[in-house]
Amino acid sequence: MNFKHWIDRSLSAVVVLAALAMVVFAARTFGSARDDAEAAVRAKDYPRAFRLYEKAAKGGDAQAQYRIANAYLNGGVTKRDETLAADWYGRSAKQGYAPAETMLGRLALRKKDYRQALQWFQSAASKGDALAEDYLGYFYLFGRAVAKDPVKAAQLFGDSARKGNADAQYQIGILLLNGAGVKKDPAKGLQSIRLAAGAGEPGARQFLRTLAERKKHKGGGRAIGSFLGEHRKSAALAAVLSLAFLAAIVTAVRGGKGPIRFKRSVLAA
Repeated sequence: MNFKHWIDRSLSAVVVLAALAMVVFAARTFGSARDDAEAAVRAKDYPRAFRLYEKAAKGGDAQAQYRIANAYLNGGVTKRDETLAADWYGRSAKQGYAPAETMLGRLALRKKDYRQALQWFQSAASKGDALAEDYLGYFYLFGRAVAKDPVKAAQLFGDSARKGNADAQYQIGILLLNGAGVKKDPAKGLQSIRLAAGAGEPGARQFLRTLAERKKHKGGGRAIGSFLGEHRKSAALAAVLSLAFLAAIVTAVRGGKGPIRFKRSVLAA
């Protein structure tokens, strides 16, 4: 190796090390901004949280990009702007951040672009996102942009339910009661519905209220058997589940033009 070749290699190594140092510095800087933003959210100082998340988002932090997108989608902390929200979700999704992919799927559903929504949900579900698995379950249950497949739907609802998604707990409960896509197991189905009701899922709560009323009038196991029998006859898959496909969507996407609501602060969601 001659001296010039050695110098060239040494300079290349210095450039690479300098680039790596800049990446590490940027990651620490913007990671720190996100940490500070999360502390501001806990302190309910949302304007400061927004500024800090924006700083981290502009630096390429995928989680911060997602939270900034939430803020633009819902408004309040900043002016509502769905176009900007979609842009920030897109930047986050490009980095493989599953919650951002799920939100792009939800936005596609607003436009009734089922194929696009399906692709986003499939990508996010493949990374284990519980909400995406829940949405994907409806696609397979009702055959939107894919062939109907109750077995696949049940698997997806089950996976999502095990991660604590209340809607999925309710839906897998209904499938277990009816033996649709899964082996019939009324006891397990009721247990799952009770779990969902305990988490505040409105359909599950209504189901249990109706069951309690029947129990009061008919008494014991006979009442449950009778109620479940009637429930099957009333085509639970077409009625109870069938807030149908779009009605299930409306639970999460409030109206065609209104903001998508989150249970917690839009920045923390």
